[in-house]
Amino acid sequence: MSNEWGEDIVSDLRLLITLGKDDLESIIDELIKMDLSVSPSELGEVIKGALSEENSKYSELIAEHLIGVHNFVNKNRVTPVELLDTCKEDIESEESEWTEDEIKNWQSLYPELLKLYSNENILISTKSMDLVFDHTNLFESSNIITDIRPVYNYAEDKILSAVVAHVLRIDYLVRNDKKKISFELDHNDLELLYEACERALNRSEVTKSFMEAKNIKTIISGE
Repeated sequence: MSNEWGEDIVSDLRLLITLGKDDLESIIDELIKMDLSVSPSELGEVIKGALSEENSKYSELIAEHLIGVHNFVNKNRVTPVELLDTCKEDIESEESEWTEDEIKNWQSLYPELLKLYSNENILISTKSMDLVFDHTNLFESSNIITDIRPVYNYAEDKILSAVVAHVLRIDYLVRNDKKKISFELDHNDLELLYEACERALNRSEVTKSFMEAKNIKTIISGE
């Protein structure tokens, strides 16, 4: 574990133990019951609902910490137990800045912290986020602009007819750099695009139903 990451985790652990056993257990219970999601903001809302009013202000920090821990565990191929054991060495070392009471609280809350770091729903969510965003180009937004293009006579002093045309504009990210691209679309293109979107939405639902019938938890990205 890198020193920078180690310091961050130990610092966040110091916050977690101040929540107390009741709030930690409440978070664990809500995380077990929560719907699967790839949204950190939704995870923050679940945690906020589990915390006492006094501690609810820490919900976003806790959500970011748990996502970061699960990403770290996954990418570095360490177990939550190994991670906490490494933290234990830092927390209980002679150079530690933790007070004796904080260390006692840390030791008594170890089982709850291990459950948080081992939570399967957060593991699924963080791995899902990695899979969703594991592409060179990431879609950000789109817009279809419709305009009317007049057809003039030879003298260009009279409009003979008009053409309705469409332009699909897509904003996307390439390694955090914003890019744009535009495509000219005719009526047939719009129908094909519409049908392709309908088929994709239907495949999402069919796939989710099939996988969950096999008792495999399934997330529809962005839902």
